Amino acid sequence: MTPAATAPPSGPRLRYGAAAASALLSAAAFPPLGASGLAWVGLVPWFAVLVRDRGAGHRGPAFVFGLLHFGAGLGWLAPLHLAFPVLLAAYLALFPLLFAVLYRRAAALGPARAALAAPLLWVGVDLLREHLLSGFPWLQQGHALAGWARLRQGADLGGAHLLTFAVVGVNAWIGETVGGGRALADAPGAGRRGRALLAGIALGTPLLLTVYGGWRAASLRDAPGPRVLLVQPSFPQTIKEEARGSLPSAERMINEPLALTLDGVRDHPDTDLVVWAETMVPGVLRERQRGRDVPDRDTTALLRRIADPMGVVPGGARRLLAGAVVLGSDLRPRNSGLLVGPRGVIEGRFDKEHLTPFGEYVPWVGALPDGAQETIRGWVRRVSPFPLDMLPGESRPVAVALPGGRTVRLGGLVCYEVIFPALARARVRDGADVLVNLSNYAWYGTGMREQALDIARLRAVESRRPVVVATNDGPTAIVDGNGEVRARLAEGAKGSLFAEVPLDGRPSPYAAAGELFALLCGVFGLVAVAAGWRAGRRGPGPAGGSPGPAREGAETRGNS
Repeated sequence: MTPAATAPPSGPRLRYGAAAASALLSAAAFPPLGASGLAWVGLVPWFAVLVRDRGAGHRGPAFVFGLLHFGAGLGWLAPLHLAFPVLLAAYLALFPLLFAVLYRRAAALGPARAALAAPLLWVGVDLLREHLLSGFPWLQQGHALAGWARLRQGADLGGAHLLTFAVVGVNAWIGETVGGGRALADAPGAGRRGRALLAGIALGTPLLLTVYGGWRAASLRDAPGPRVLLVQPSFPQTIKEEARGSLPSAERMINEPLALTLDGVRDHPDTDLVVWAETMVPGVLRERQRGRDVPDRDTTALLRRIADPMGVVPGGARRLLAGAVVLGSDLRPRNSGLLVGPRGVIEGRFDKEHLTPFGEYVPWVGALPDGAQETIRGWVRRVSPFPLDMLPGESRPVAVALPGGRTVRLGGLVCYEVIFPALARARVRDGADVLVNLSNYAWYGTGMREQALDIARLRAVESRRPVVVATNDGPTAIVDGNGEVRARLAEGAKGSLFAEVPLDGRPSPYAAAGELFALLCGVFGLVAVAAGWRAGRRGPGPAGGSPGPAREGAETRGNS
C-alpha cells in the first residue's frame, strides 16, 4: 500500500488554511494588486491539500475559498453597500463548492488522473457560472492573463476559458506534485503515465499558447478606422443622481462634457465620431412622441443642443454616440446608446440586453407579496442609480459613414455586458467592425475599472475586433484586435482621448465556434467524475487508485 493511501487526512486547520491562502493569493492576481504571475501558483496551497485528501472533507474549505476569493476580488462593490460583495461572494462560493464535490468523485481515479480532471471541471463550472441565474463570469482565472501579450492570443481559440484551463492546469500539476507525495513513485506504470501526461499538458499548454500567440499577434495588419474622440468628464455619482431632479446638475452634466468635447474637436478637427459614456445625456428621453410615429421634439431639441456645437451639422460626416436612458413605445426605460446625426436626429440606437440584477431590475421580486416587493425595491433603490423598472432592449450594430465612402458598423456593449462573451460574439455575427463599450463606473470602488478593462481586452482578442471603451471616470481606452491598449485616459482624469481605431478583419475560431472548448471540458470532466464514481464503488484499486468505500468513510469521518 502506498504512503498516500495510508496517510491520515489533513486536519481542518490545514484544509481551511490552505483554501484561505489560495483564495487570497489568486485574488491578488487581479487588480487592484494585479500581481498576475500569482495566477500560476495561487491555487497550489489548496490543490496540494485537496490532492492529498483525495477531495475528502473539502466542501467547507471550498466554500471558504470562494467566499474569500470573490469577497476580496469584488470588494469594489462595498461603496454601494457592504451587503453587495458579501451576498454576491456567498453565492459565487457555491461554484468552487461544486468543483470540490465533483473533484471528490474523480479522486478515486488516483492523484494524477484526478489532477488531470481538475482544469476540465474548473472550466465546466466556470461555464455554468457564466450562464446560471443571469450569469456573472467575473474573476475567471484566465482574466488574469489579459496583460500577457502572447498568451492572451489563445483566447481566439477557446475564449478566456482556454486561458483558465492553462492556469488551472499548471496549479493542478504543482499541487499534485506537492500533495501526491511519493504516491506515484510506487505506483504502477499507469500512474506514472498519468503523472507524465499531467506534466505534459500543464507545461505544454502555456508553451503552445505562447508560440501560437507570437504568430497570431504578428498577423495583425491595421486598417484605418474611425477617428474617435472619447470624452471622460469624471463626474461623481452624486451629480448623476442629482441630475434626475435638479436642473443645475442636469445642466452641468451637459455643459462640462460639451466643453471637453469642444476643446477636443478644436485640437482634432478630423474627428469622425464623438463618444459620450453610458447615461451621459441626463434625464429620460423619448425617441418617439407619445402615440405618434414621429421623433420626439423635446429629445430632438436636447440632442441638437448637444450635437450642433461639436460639429454634427448638415453636410458634415461627424456623428455623436452618446449613452442615455430612453423610453420605448411601451413607455418603459432602456439603457441605450444613441447615434446622433445633424439637427439632433437619432440615426441609430442599441440597447442594453443583459440588465444588471439589483441595479436595473430586481429579479424574481414579482413573485413576492406586494409589501415585500416594496421593501426590497426600496432598499435596492437607495443604492442604485437606475430606475428599477428597466427593460432589456435590442442591440444591432449601427452604421457610421466615414470620409471616402466607407462605412463602419459599431456593436454596442453597455456597462457590464462586456463581461459576457456571447454578447460580443453576437455583435460580430451581426457584422460589427468595432465593439463599443459605454460604461459608468463612478459608483464602484478601487479595482473594478482595471478588472473591466482586462476583460474588454480579452473580448477584443476573442472576436478579433477593436474595442472602444468609453467611461465616465476611466479608464477610457482604445484596444486593438490583439488586446493591446493603444491609447487610454487614466482613472479619474478629466479630458478627452483622440485616436484612430485600428480595424481588424481577421477571422476568429472562437467567434465562430462559441463555447465549444468549454463545453468539451465540462463533458470530459463529467466523464472523469463518472469513471471515478465507478472506480470508488469497486473498492480498493491499485496503488494511487481508489481508497474504496470503507476507507473513504474512515477518511471523511469527523471532517466537514
